Amino acid sequence: MYSGYATKKDTKEYFRSILENFPNIKKETLYSEIKDLEFLPSRLGFGTYRTHFLVKEHKDALREALLSGINVVDTASNYGDGASEILIGNTLKELIDAKRITRSQVILITKGGYLQGKNLKIHLDNHHSLKDVIPISNYLYYSIHPNFLDTEIKISKKRLGVETIDVYLLQNPEHLLKTMEKKEYLKKLESSLLFLEKKREEKKIRYYGISSNTLVLPPQHKENVDILSILKIAPPGFKVIQLPANLLEIGYKELYYNNESLIDIARKYHLWIITNRPFNSFYNNQLYRFCIPPSEFKEGEENPESVMIQLENQLKVLENIFLKILSEKHFQFDETYPSPYETINYYKNLLSDVEATYALIQNLIIPFQKTVSYIKFLLEDLKEKQELLQIMEIYYEYIKILNYTLSFLPKYISYKNSLKMKEIENKLQSFDENLKNLPLNLQIVYILLNDKIHTVLTGMRRVLYVRQLQKIYSIEIPEKKIVANNLISIF
Repeated sequence: MYSGYATKKDTKEYFRSILENFPNIKKETLYSEIKDLEFLPSRLGFGTYRTHFLVKEHKDALREALLSGINVVDTASNYGDGASEILIGNTLKELIDAKRITRSQVILITKGGYLQGKNLKIHLDNHHSLKDVIPISNYLYYSIHPNFLDTEIKISKKRLGVETIDVYLLQNPEHLLKTMEKKEYLKKLESSLLFLEKKREEKKIRYYGISSNTLVLPPQHKENVDILSILKIAPPGFKVIQLPANLLEIGYKELYYNNESLIDIARKYHLWIITNRPFNSFYNNQLYRFCIPPSEFKEGEENPESVMIQLENQLKVLENIFLKILSEKHFQFDETYPSPYETINYYKNLLSDVEATYALIQNLIIPFQKTVSYIKFLLEDLKEKQELLQIMEIYYEYIKILNYTLSFLPKYISYKNSLKMKEIENKLQSFDENLKNLPLNLQIVYILLNDKIHTVLTGMRRVLYVRQLQKIYSIEIPEKKIVANNLISIF
């Protein structure tokens, strides 16, 4: 295990080397200087939510990031059931042993709070750590009890391969507010923070803080963790907050606190402000993914919208044939036997996320199988055997088209979302000169950095993504608020 932790001297040397090797990079866009923090963090952070140590592509991306200007790496003990922390530990060891980087140049952030998978088994075997546990589901539990955190810190240090964690965050303490009054919540939170202060004194961690989805909610909201209440009870080592920020989730800059925003307060108290989910937004019960993936359709291929319409029309025609043929058997599509055409037609207009589309398809397979099996059973029960041969040909054609439609649906949703995101990109460019000629992902990072956010965490699971996002380092971020900063009306 590597001793030491990130230092101001060595992180400064890290960025000096980057600026020397990449002359187009702007110093102010590359890293932040935060009073009271004994290191310099990059303004882009490497988020590892969906990374795994067995995936070479993820390791290559992390290596690329660490060697080219990103010295902030964020993870959590439950990410990939520990696989993300192991990925970081393995990659860091490789680079340190090769003398490409030093331990004291890298800022490692991890979090604790969730119990699931292997972590849950570890805590079940270690009974004294299972105190004040809140069930979230049958396979997911939550706790920030000191005993639990003590075990979590030991596990994380081992996976990361370090003696000291630079920043340890309590992950989503708003779970406590779902089960108790605010007074009791603050008491438990204070106990956890005092424990982390003790770990800081023991040099097991360097700084600590909170990562919360509800820091950005109005103070009167029942699940808001309330930055002012936290600051009243926070020990000296409380120096970091992490929160969601993107084009739609803008609570971080709303003037909720006597004409001050969460960002204003955090900067006043010299907190390191880290934002996550810049390209994923939950807004009006809908998920938006602010990215424009490369088109999967080659030039000259038929427009995906036309393909989808053709497939749906074919399904509709064939289903109407079945209704006519089976009219004497009183067959109708209903809740028990849903119409694939009507179901797909309904959901295709609601979906905007490819991953959600794949999940939906998995949920549709069983009811669709039930429908087509019942249709087949009724068709085979027809009296006219000669006609049956022709009818079964129609049936198998229907199955073929249905399967192709389901396989095509994610591509169609990706295409549709790309059109929507391209429209947003164009509108942002028209709103503000600063955003012209920038792709959507860099527009968003630009806006967040212009909002005085210190570090923007992004998921960069491929080297290509790292290189795309690091183009922000060569762009100067103005002190003055840009026009597009508050134009959310495009939605």
